[in-house]
Amino acid sequence: MSQAKLQVVIVNFRTAELTTACLHTLAAERKVHKKLRVSVVDNFSEDGSVEKLNTVVQQQGWDSWVQVIAHPRNDGFGAGNNVALKMELAQSNPADYLLMINPDTEVLPGAITTFLQFFDEHPEASILGPRTESTPGLTDYTAFRFPGLASSIAEGLRFGFIDRLLAGWITAPAPRTTAHPIDWVSGGCLFVRREVLQKIGLFDEQYFLYFEEIDLLLRAKQAGFQTWYVPEAGIMHYAGASTGVVNGAPDENPMPVWWFASRAHYWRKFHNPIYTLVCNLSFVAGRSLWKLRNALTKRRRPDPPHFLRDFIRYHLLGRRWD
Repeated sequence: MSQAKLQVVIVNFRTAELTTACLHTLAAERKVHKKLRVSVVDNFSEDGSVEKLNTVVQQQGWDSWVQVIAHPRNDGFGAGNNVALKMELAQSNPADYLLMINPDTEVLPGAITTFLQFFDEHPEASILGPRTESTPGLTDYTAFRFPGLASSIAEGLRFGFIDRLLAGWITAPAPRTTAHPIDWVSGGCLFVRREVLQKIGLFDEQYFLYFEEIDLLLRAKQAGFQTWYVPEAGIMHYAGASTGVVNGAPDENPMPVWWFASRAHYWRKFHNPIYTLVCNLSFVAGRSLWKLRNALTKRRRPDPPHFLRDFIRYHLLGRRWD
């Protein structure tokens, strides 16, 4: 197990300090896993990140296992990962496992060992995601079901009895404390067998940010690969530090336009137009009722500003995002 070849990929965009902290936690894991290597792809930060990271690598003596790749443009998160993944898979003897991890994460002690042991004991598992904590001791929602009509209704209405009625279909079930198969896990940390990417390909680069991991893991499921949530392995995630988005939505700013673009691309790619329209209309109707209830009961609005308006403009009225 400790002899398995593992390639880690981190995409950096103006987060050199966070990436450095992540590398320190990987350095601790490498004391056990000597064949762990890291590629940091800088997505054209233009803020001195490349120089800062190269300096840290040299000062820490990590140059034998960490490489910093200066990408000449920022094509998005998936494309940044693909830069390093293509280089690795083109090798004559590529890594057995690939770990894609966000720069604003820190690997908790023993996580790599837990992942590798799980793969050894569960040959049916092909993709793993860890327990993620943004606050120590509190587990984030990072294991999900694929979106569909039932989840569109439930997430639009946000009524407790509807959530209970559609519990088997809602996108974000409550985190469990034992390992289990799931549709998809957060792209903040994906541990993947090499054979998966060799068969299904890499990230779809049409997504700039968001939905790229849902796309990848849906294609993996369609190809017969299983994704598992493994809470015994853990990471800390300083949520939003690399994207400015916390728990899927900005706190005070409108939802980024590329979220709508990515969502539209995902639904267009995997669902027919009529089904997509029905799901979008169901969400809008449900969210409108929810907002009306909030107005009548004077509850605080947790949505990003203008979210429903923007959703209608981009997904029902055909507003362009380019």
